[in-house]
Amino acid sequence: MEKTFDEDARSRVIERLTKDNARRNSFEFEIDRLKEKLLDSSLSHKSFNRILKCIDILQSASIAPKFLNIGDQAPDFTLENNLGQKIQLSQLVKSGKVILSFYRGGWCPYCYLELRELQKINSLIKKDGSRIIAISPESKADCQRTIERNQLQFDLLSDKANRVTEQYNLISKSSKISESLLDVSLESAIDNGDISYKLPVPATFVVDEWMTIRFAFQDPDYKKRVNINLLLDCLRQI
Repeated sequence: MEKTFDEDARSRVIERLTKDNARRNSFEFEIDRLKEKLLDSSLSHKSFNRILKCIDILQSASIAPKFLNIGDQAPDFTLENNLGQKIQLSQLVKSGKVILSFYRGGWCPYCYLELRELQKINSLIKKDGSRIIAISPESKADCQRTIERNQLQFDLLSDKANRVTEQYNLISKSSKISESLLDVSLESAIDNGDISYKLPVPATFVVDEWMTIRFAFQDPDYKKRVNINLLLDCLRQI
């Protein structure tokens, strides 16, 4: 019997994977484990394609993002804040400098400690005509809870599916992806079309009226956060 297109494509993929002698990396064990699943003839085409997507994600995970830096143009965006109001960066900078803080979520202790530190200097920043906005992949409702829990007086913006975070090259490509994401969570996230398993690299930028980045801090180690005093010194000199 002649093979269908799907069966033929599947055979070619399996043949390529079994001959794959690519250089070993920190993800190879997990990738090989997923490849072994592909050899199961009882797999449905849906499961087969889902596992292929997982492999693609893991194979790209060792690529370090090219961070935006001082002098680069900040990508413009429009996002909704915790109250559902649309906030556009290019409009905000007309009134003064904008401090952009990208964080993982209110559930992260390092993030909410950083948000509280930003709140401590919020009044100083506002006197200068500047403004703080913080961005995460959390929902508007979760942003509101983070505001209430930490008594914040600046906007938290909901970046669904990390679209703006991607523009700022801040999607984590760390080699420390937990095993829980390599199993059910990652596969079901792909099934549901939910890519919220991608965590932002914590980062802080100062953007001026010309949409130019005048200060930049980014570190793939989520435990390392911006030095608030350094941030204030930068603002005074701009």
